[in-house]
Amino acid sequence: MFGESAPNYRHIYEALESTQLFVAIGTSGQVIDAADLARNYDHSILVNPNREERVGMFGSFEKMIDEYFSHFIQKGAVDASTELEERIRAFLLE
Repeated sequence: MFGESAPNYRHIYEALESTQLFVAIGTSGQVIDAADLARNYDHSILVNPNREERVGMFGSFEKMIDEYFSHFIQKGAVDASTELEERIRAFLLE
């Protein structure tokens, strides 16, 4: 199930080449390593109701995924929408 070929994921990586803010909503990081992507950005936001341990194909990194993001909103997507909007607005006004 995980690690399967997903040729359309390349479009995600292409889009990320021209962005300055990375936002991940609701991820365990097991399909796409959101923590690895977040490390490439000065500004990143994770929205997830649970803290998730970063686990790769070789095992645990012994860190939580949210530790790789500059902001962590520990709520479900609907409940986080106002705070997420505020963070994005603050980023755009920098």
